[in-house]
Amino acid sequence: MVLPVLDGLDEMDPLRPDGTPNPEASRARAALKKLNEYQDGLEAGPLVLTCRTGHYDALAPTPAINSRLIDAARVAIAPVDTHRAIDYLRNRILDTSRWQPLIGHHLGLYG
Repeated sequence: MVLPVLDGLDEMDPLRPDGTPNPEASRARAALKKLNEYQDGLEAGPLVLTCRTGHYDALAPTPAINSRLIDAARVAIAPVDTHRAIDYLRNRILDTSRWQPLIGHHLGLYG
């Protein structure tokens, strides 16, 4: 069994001159079209697609092109507060000494 993964839909096309996502994004739109055509029998095939939220949202559907994955769940990852990440590491890592430079840097202990 193979699970296709497309990591970086947002990296397929250049940004606009002002640094914002390009809503035209022809490569990304073509990839979404092909992914929507991907079938496993009579059902949509399983796949994983990663893309920054702003880039995906910029690809608003047009009447001619459905630039959204059909029958797909959308998962948005929320930012993690630095102190919560450090607490997570401290509570779950057996050897915290190897993480100490990172933890110390984010707590302002190192220059």
